This record gives sequence, C-alpha cells and structure tokens, in this order.
Amino acid sequence: MGLELIALQKLGGGFGIQGNYTYSDAQADEADLEIPGNSKHSGNVVGFFENRRFAARLAYSYRSEFFVTFDRSTRLNQDSLKSLAASLAFNVLRGLTFTVDGVNLTDEKIVQFATDRFRPARCTTTGGTTSSGSGFRGEH
Repeated sequence: MGLELIALQKLGGGFGIQGNYTYSDAQADEADLEIPGNSKHSGNVVGFFENRRFAARLAYSYRSEFFVTFDRSTRLNQDSLKSLAASLAFNVLRGLTFTVDGVNLTDEKIVQFATDRFRPARCTTTGGTTSSGSGFRGEH
C-alpha cells in the first residue's frame, strides 16, 4: 500500500514552493523478508525563484530508515537520510546559461547498522559537493 502527495504553489513575483510526500508500506511476499531500499516515509520541500535572467532553488529531502541487504547473514539497515541542496542559474546572454549546484550542503552522514541501531556497521561522510557549468542553446 502506498500514497503520494504532490503540491506546487506559485507565490507571485517569481517565487514558489513545491513539495512531495510518499508513504510506502510495501511488503515482501514472505513475512521474514524486507524490500531493499524501501523507506516508509520520504519527501522533499523546494523553495524557488525564477525570472528570465535568474533561477534559484533550495531543496530539503528526507527519507526514513530502510533495509539495505544482508551482510554475511546479518540484516544491514540504513538510518534515515536528510539532505539540503541548492542550485543557481544565470542567463547571461540569449541562450547562454551559467549554473552552480550544491548537494549535501549540511554534510550529512550515512549510517548503516546491523539489525539494531546500537550496532553501527558503517558510517560514511561524503561531504557536500558543488559543481558549476555552462550551456548554450541555439534558437531554432
């Protein structure tokens, strides 16, 4: 069973907000098994501004803990994930755009645990990443 809710609301002046929420109560055919990667709760909230010359987005994402796989016959689960991302786009000339993007800006850790939370198996810190680019789109 599942449910997905999506909303987009323009606030005027180029500003807006969008969000989505997903509830997934998926069950494996066998009661002892779990579906890998299935979070019961996940969602995003995005604030944005857009006009002809400039666009900006700030996005917060969340997903609840989930089963990953078996590690030497022990259940390996991953703790909930939270993340903040941002993007900027500048339309410099007609067809020429420069972009800057940032992912995991809050430097969230990925924590995996064996069966119970008090038995951590892995803790990974990937750090935030940024990228920039440019693109040109000719007129048809």
